[in-house]
Amino acid sequence: MIYLLNSQFNFAPQLFTGNSPCMAGVPQYAVYLVHRYYDPGISPERAKALAEYLIAETASQDPKVGGPIHIAEITPYNEYRELSQTEVEEIHKSNAELNQRLRQFFLKGGSQ
Repeated sequence: MIYLLNSQFNFAPQLFTGNSPCMAGVPQYAVYLVHRYYDPGISPERAKALAEYLIAETASQDPKVGGPIHIAEITPYNEYRELSQTEVEEIHKSNAELNQRLRQFFLKGGSQ
């Protein structure tokens, strides 16, 4: 189950029943990207990378979004763990490298 904890509703838990990730705030860019990249079979590691990418890309396009990115994972056994800032920075670095490779692909083609 996914619960939305949104500051606009004083963080009252709201059960999300959709088939895709739950987003709040200024999500128009993230909604576009999640439709392009999300798959229900995504691994937890790739889901964390996708979450960071969605937030970072939204922040790069909308001045109302920004600040440090915080990511937490919740396992089926009720375990909650916040990723360290170092872990989030490593995910961001990896995503930035992939993004640069994609840019280079469009600039120069696939022969690199």
